Amino acid sequence: MQTFHMVRASQARPFLQHLEKAGADIEQLALDTGLPFSAVREHPEGVIGEYALWQFIERGAAQTGNSLLGYECAQAYPLAPGHQLGDLPIRLGSSLEKTLENFSADVLHLSTASYYSLDRRSGECWLRRAQAFGIERASWQVELYTVATLLQVIRLHAGNNWLPPALRFSSAASALPVPPLWNTIPMEWGAVATGILLSDEALSLPPQPGLTLHTRTARAPAKPGFNQLVATQVNAARIGAGPAATQLGISLSTLQRHLKASGTTYQDCLEQVRYGMACELLQNTAMSVAGIADTLGYTHIGNFTRAFTRWAGRPPSHYRD
Repeated sequence: MQTFHMVRASQARPFLQHLEKAGADIEQLALDTGLPFSAVREHPEGVIGEYALWQFIERGAAQTGNSLLGYECAQAYPLAPGHQLGDLPIRLGSSLEKTLENFSADVLHLSTASYYSLDRRSGECWLRRAQAFGIERASWQVELYTVATLLQVIRLHAGNNWLPPALRFSSAASALPVPPLWNTIPMEWGAVATGILLSDEALSLPPQPGLTLHTRTARAPAKPGFNQLVATQVNAARIGAGPAATQLGISLSTLQRHLKASGTTYQDCLEQVRYGMACELLQNTAMSVAGIADTLGYTHIGNFTRAFTRWAGRPPSHYRD
């Protein structure tokens, strides 16, 4: 499993909107958990640390006293028309099994912490999601959201009233409140991974009438990467290796060690991001050099000019010309 777990900022918006409607102090929650609030609001195409989002959701549920927050978010923001989850089209296959295989591969374009698989053993098949941060740091609200969203995907084949023969929950060792519609489902608590039991009959089901097989016509978004997280930091004006480590749920020393093993440093990544953003702004906007320097987090225009000249071999004004 990857050391860095990142998710597209667009995946945070349903939770921000739902908690805001419930009267939660979402700006303070974001500050307490390291979630880059302004970037999520203004740059949903960006990338954030998934651990910060999980903490934001859990604390938001506690603040509002909503034990079913994750489930309600999935219900309030369902798959979009054309069966799309956020930025990701659900590629319908000829059977539910094929659709779930597509989903397990494609969802990594939204979240690097989404370890889905179809697990066949002892004559059973479970749609499984492994815990990204370990049982001790698991999120019940994220697990609720995950199961509710997966049920929507399954029902593209099995119909709107389908319920699984059994569920497994890994984020709690004993029973917690679940949606009333799930009360009749046998449940296992304290499991190694989240699981939805599927019969062979269900796995062979074709898409529901009126739904057509989906072949990807648009390029999938690039898988979330660390430089994208740094770019989100720049957009949110919260630059630093420390805030990045907080978002990712790891220590600063672990972050630095991992980057060193990859042959880079946080400062190297920051410079790469700033250079790319500077070139884009110089080429495609009329923003002043001083304005670009401020946007990229420089306190003095001279610092930006010297850095850009080092990167490009000429000052920003000459580069624009």
